[in-house]
Amino acid sequence: MRLIRLVAALACVLLATTGRAEPLAGTELLRGQFVQERHLKAFAKPVISEGRFVLAPGRGLIWIVQSPFPIVTAVTPAGLLQKAGGAEALRLPASRVPGMSRLYQMLDGALSGNMVDVEGAFVVARDGDHLRLVPRQAGTPGAPFESVTIVLGQFVESVTIDKGNGDFDRIRFSDQRPCSEELDPDESALLQSASQ
Repeated sequence: MRLIRLVAALACVLLATTGRAEPLAGTELLRGQFVQERHLKAFAKPVISEGRFVLAPGRGLIWIVQSPFPIVTAVTPAGLLQKAGGAEALRLPASRVPGMSRLYQMLDGALSGNMVDVEGAFVVARDGDHLRLVPRQAGTPGAPFESVTIVLGQFVESVTIDKGNGDFDRIRFSDQRPCSEELDPDESALLQSASQ
């Protein structure tokens, strides 16, 4: 279940990029920083992680947690790869994660400006700079949450994932910038490896 929550959180990051005035061009990357707070009823203080990400539309997302523990996760249409301390910790082809291929297809469509698949899976409500997504069906694969609230600016400012049981995650983004540069060799290799 923790993996599905991770995929859902990463999916929300991808979905949230649709808040940009124009979708990313096919050759454009989005790079940025994040701080993720996991608020759990059982703990007085949130669990906080920080890092950076790179999004390559059509190819994948690399989510790099730098603290408190270094963890790198790559999500592609074909699968998910996670490394901890430089060693492979988890590898899952899309066929082993229910709904992952469909989720990625939906997200890739959203990035290209096509919200039809998103609106097919979620009830989407927009109020100014706030976007709220509610799964159309409870227990939808890849959507183990009650709702997602996205605060938009030029890019996404924050994503809050409400799990419906009092627990929630909030991801705040900063230093986001589209760039036409290529993925570096390590990033390319990571996405290629996640796709195998």
